[in-house]
Amino acid sequence: MTPTLARQFHGTCALVRVQLMRAAENSDVEACFPVVRSRELITEDDECFIRACFALDDALQRGDEPNNLLTKETIARLHMIVASRLNVADSA
Repeated sequence: MTPTLARQFHGTCALVRVQLMRAAENSDVEACFPVVRSRELITEDDECFIRACFALDDALQRGDEPNNLLTKETIARLHMIVASRLNVADSA
């Protein structure tokens, strides 16, 4: 894993957290999952993947070694979830 890949992953996880909170209109990330699932913005598989990424991001921030989940494809899948599912328009 390169430092650039780690920074991209961390930034992407931060973006997913922000978009979850925005879509659910709630600042508690854990409380966001049931809301976005009930609105069918993400699937159960998406939720499991996002949670695994958040756990990996937290571990990396603690200085733990990454596992094989951290790849360019992982980051691309997170971006796809944000772009196609969580990027909801403002209701203004």
